[in-house]
Amino acid sequence: MQKNTILYVFDPLCGWCYGFSATMVDLFNKRKDEFDFEVISGGMVTGSRIAPYSSMHGYISGAYKRVEDMTGAKFGEPYLNELLKSDDKLMNSEPPSRALVTFRSFKPDEVVPFAHALQKKQYVEGKDLNNTSVYEELASEFGVDVSEFMKRYESDEMKHQTVQDFQWSQSAGVKGFPTVVLKNEQGYYLVSNGYRPLDEVEKVIETIQGMAKEA
Repeated sequence: MQKNTILYVFDPLCGWCYGFSATMVDLFNKRKDEFDFEVISGGMVTGSRIAPYSSMHGYISGAYKRVEDMTGAKFGEPYLNELLKSDDKLMNSEPPSRALVTFRSFKPDEVVPFAHALQKKQYVEGKDLNNTSVYEELASEFGVDVSEFMKRYESDEMKHQTVQDFQWSQSAGVKGFPTVVLKNEQGYYLVSNGYRPLDEVEKVIETIQGMAKEA
């Protein structure tokens, strides 16, 4: 019997997605035998939105506390006191989104924990996601041959698929990140738009599953 799918639409540069990512990992670990899981990058910071990290310092230095208080996620000092103050490092969703798409082509069944690990590189360790050494580290940590990963990461195919992710998010009408959708034979059903704790996410999933059985 074909599994239903949990679609997680996020952006690597989305702070609320970082706060929500541990919830997604918990959901994945509890329900991966029941559902297929897919992660799609939304392309939050592209084109004219690309700017130095320092341009968002004033906003994020206050807003991150609300994410911590609501989600329990912790932002690291290297991110808050170094990367976020940088004038020469740019916020750009494309490189980390392409890394996610590339990893998905190797190990699609582990894409949820990879997305979480990817965000921790920035938000905890303060790593610049424009630096490909970050992706070499991640590939090694997840047991993917580093040279093969980087070769595929630099390919036109992965660049194209990354743009396709962005376009899918826009065409699907995703209004913000994180967004979780359940896909079954009847269609697509919104599970969460924004942060929700695990128990609430699961309640919505159970409601949708119950509706499907009655249909």
